[in-house]
Amino acid sequence: MKKIDLTDKELMNFIGQQESQEVGDFSSYSERVASHLRSGARLIGDKLPWAKTHDYVRCGEGQLSIWAGINGHGKSELVTNVMTHFMLNGRKVLIASMEMKPEEILTSVCSQAAGCEPSVKFSQGLLNDLSETGFIYECEGRVKKERMLGLVHYAGSELKINHMVIDSLTMCVNRDDYEGQAEFCNNLRAAAKQWNMHIHLVVHMRKGESESKMPNKYDIRGAGEISDLTDKLFIVFRNKQREKNQEKFGDQPGVWLALEKNRQDGDEANFGLYFHKQSKQFTAFENKTMNLFRGNKV
Repeated sequence: MKKIDLTDKELMNFIGQQESQEVGDFSSYSERVASHLRSGARLIGDKLPWAKTHDYVRCGEGQLSIWAGINGHGKSELVTNVMTHFMLNGRKVLIASMEMKPEEILTSVCSQAAGCEPSVKFSQGLLNDLSETGFIYECEGRVKKERMLGLVHYAGSELKINHMVIDSLTMCVNRDDYEGQAEFCNNLRAAAKQWNMHIHLVVHMRKGESESKMPNKYDIRGAGEISDLTDKLFIVFRNKQREKNQEKFGDQPGVWLALEKNRQDGDEANFGLYFHKQSKQFTAFENKTMNLFRGNKV
């Protein structure tokens, strides 16, 4: 990239005039500040499916969330569970997964909505009902980050999407391209703000010494800016010790959902969940499915 000559006064003046359009005096923000103050200490945004999370975190407009986890620990399935909840409550969702086929993702959506293994009739009816709120981007294999950013802007400007999932970062930017990863995350955050949508980016973890040790934000594979730039950082961890020895670890949850960064809402916490195989739901209570049709926005 050609460097800008910072000693060129005419060029700097031109750039300054362009940027001046984004400068406003304090009074021009009066109504926005008043609206923010009226909301008080309440959390603003869409609730996750689990009541235990509602007083800690919401997925608000203009934000970027990172969903991380070890391979095989269920992060993509859990994100789909969250999106199913959003769609059933009238929010518009676009899922861009380069790692799963559309029919695989939508089978999970139908199972989660049904709370069991769904019939063909139920699935076809549900997908028809969600035709105005659910969208999917079909592309198996790598997609250049420029194409994905174009899709993000289309989702915001044309489809008026509320929540967009990108699964995953490594399918858009090479794993060793740290500068490209940082730039991509920065552009996603800017696009989320521009179009008042919430973008959910799935990322991978570095290989650790054991799958039994819960990772943290420092274990995310790639650039440090991934966690620096995000508004919210979730880590999904499957409790394999419990799976191997339920007698010893049976009082622990089957899955941990760790909220490791929460820029707007402030709180960080670990939430215990359970995976219900037949419904593909992540539930708050073991062997009990959830009704995902709930009011979810405050």
